[in-house]
Amino acid sequence: MSNNYQRLLSFLIKYHGKQYKKQEKCTEEEKLYMNEAKKAGQEARNAFTSLVGIIEKEYDFTHERISQWQNSGTFVSYFWCQMKRSSHKNSQISLSLFAEKADDVFRFRLSIELAIDKAQKDDLETYKRLLDIPLKKELVYISGGNNEDEFRVLNERDNSIVKAMGLKKVQVSYVFKDEQYTDDDSFEKEVLKAAGLLIPYYEYLFNNKDEKVKDKTNEQDDGKEQVSFMSISTTDAIAQIKDYIVSKGFSYPDGLIENFYLCLKSKPFVILAGTSGTGKTRLVKLFSQAISAKYHLVSVRPDWSDGSDLFGHTDLNGRFIEGPICSAFQDAIKNPDMPVILCLDEMNLARVEYYLSDFLSVIESREREQDKIVTTAIAQYQEGIPDNLYIVGTVNMDETTFSFSKKVLDRANTIEFSFVDLVPDFSDVGNSVDPLKLSNSFLCTNYLVLGQDCIAEANYVVDICNELQKINEILLEANAHVGYRVRDEIVFYLLNNKQSGNLLSHDQAMDNEIMQKILPRIQGSSNTIHDMLCELFKVCAADYTQKTGDSDSEKMKKILVDQDISCKYRKSAEKLELMVRRFEEDGFTSYWL
Repeated sequence: MSNNYQRLLSFLIKYHGKQYKKQEKCTEEEKLYMNEAKKAGQEARNAFTSLVGIIEKEYDFTHERISQWQNSGTFVSYFWCQMKRSSHKNSQISLSLFAEKADDVFRFRLSIELAIDKAQKDDLETYKRLLDIPLKKELVYISGGNNEDEFRVLNERDNSIVKAMGLKKVQVSYVFKDEQYTDDDSFEKEVLKAAGLLIPYYEYLFNNKDEKVKDKTNEQDDGKEQVSFMSISTTDAIAQIKDYIVSKGFSYPDGLIENFYLCLKSKPFVILAGTSGTGKTRLVKLFSQAISAKYHLVSVRPDWSDGSDLFGHTDLNGRFIEGPICSAFQDAIKNPDMPVILCLDEMNLARVEYYLSDFLSVIESREREQDKIVTTAIAQYQEGIPDNLYIVGTVNMDETTFSFSKKVLDRANTIEFSFVDLVPDFSDVGNSVDPLKLSNSFLCTNYLVLGQDCIAEANYVVDICNELQKINEILLEANAHVGYRVRDEIVFYLLNNKQSGNLLSHDQAMDNEIMQKILPRIQGSSNTIHDMLCELFKVCAADYTQKTGDSDSEKMKKILVDQDISCKYRKSAEKLELMVRRFEEDGFTSYWL
């Protein structure tokens, strides 16, 4: 960047934290330094004042004050300006522009700011409402004060979780990055863009104080449903969802609801597989009811063979006949802030690769535009798959159904229903538990592109990938290794778990993903498959060769029942033991036993 704003940051970079001395105490060399700093500082202040004026002129703000802060006799640490509407000039809430040092980087930042040390009770209560507004994609939450050691950018984008943190102050901010501008003109455009994003937050704080928060679409009179969505932390939401399901007379193994939520959050395509009658379809319906999502059930027919069986077709008279999933698409389009869950029941009665091929391809085109996730067109829907539509397939793996190809397995988390407790628990049945009213932000992911969306968690991502690399080297021995798609979706699952307040431990989450993204792809009758499964068991549990037994599976079983041995990924280890045992008995094995 050139000229004014480059000089502004250059001044901070050069003189930040330097000791100021009175002229009479300076050497000739120090006097020259002080005079240069004073001149550079005045130029920087002029540039900053000019930048503030651009915002004020465009959006009818006036500035309360422009401050250039000094700490303990040092030169300017940063510039700060409070801008306010004239109607709110007595409030300590402002649109504030900063030129500052943060995280060892010199940068500009625009924020909705509260001067908390001077704020009255009314201002404090008003400012709390900032977290009631869904966070736009370009914005971030910043906690604490303004000094560089007092605040940090929060990685969490879920406002309900940030609210649950109970922080003294949370600013909604736009942080300017070097690659977003090259000169003064492009920077000024970026500043005006940032102000345009933040001003609706500022105006919201002073308007309709007594109303509950509503999604943006609720204010429109266009036939869309008006729903007041709740603000609640993810951990509290999951607990209430589980209570709701129990109150309806159903129970599921520990961790299953958390797993199902994380799968939906990571990618809007999930498969529930297992024995007939284990509550797969019921889980989808109850979960939908628990969060007040729109629920659609479509029973798959054995004769489905292409996308027209889902989306519709034109009959001999030229009339278009809608397909069975069109109503779900229409609901999602009509209510963009409400989650819509479509259940494809017994989806493998027909070949999934045939009738769902369009969806499997288009789901991979997801990308973020502004604050929405969009895809390429699909069938008659030119705007693609709505980002609030989630598809869950239920399958029974038996002789009457088709197996899955790797194309399908790579694109979904596959949750296996294998445990059934036939003894009912009537203790909580009949207790009244109200459903939650949650917006699409509860299920919509923040992670689409590993290289762009996960930078803030780079160290954690690298740790996950190092772990996956060890597993992939074992898989490679049998040509069963996974690619970047599987890697990314495992990383997103684990990041969503961390972002949601660690619903599961890291090892539990990784265990789920090994079970759902890696093991279902394995099948075969070669000795290489057998040896690979044995090596995977060592990673998930321990070296079983130390145990005695007539077969590898017997030795593995002894590891699993040995209370002195802690299995890192127990569910995966148990499944691997079953797969090895089947290989020994039948000469063939697969995940689907």
